[in-house]
Amino acid sequence: MSTTTEPHDHGIESASGTATEPMKVRAPAELNADAAAQLAASALAGPPGAAILIDLTAVDSLSLESAAVLMTLTRRCHAESRPLAITTSAPVHRKLTLLGLDNVLPLQPPA
Repeated sequence: MSTTTEPHDHGIESASGTATEPMKVRAPAELNADAAAQLAASALAGPPGAAILIDLTAVDSLSLESAAVLMTLTRRCHAESRPLAITTSAPVHRKLTLLGLDNVLPLQPPA
């Protein structure tokens, strides 16, 4: 598994997935629309059909636009029959729940 982080990538870290290992993508502390788009692109860069794990545990600020990007990613993964899980921090889980997105996004509760 390889991990890549570049200075222009909004602090997004990704580890390539395989048929048996999920594509893991970690978000930075602030997830705005641009960072969320980079996050989604990194997640979808893995092998076709590979599971995706989005790690939002370090996120303490989440914009509504980034929530929309997560919705689009969820729809795309569903259309491609690609497993997707999103782990969250407590503040992010609370915000997405208040928005009613906990019933739509594949959220894993905070640890």
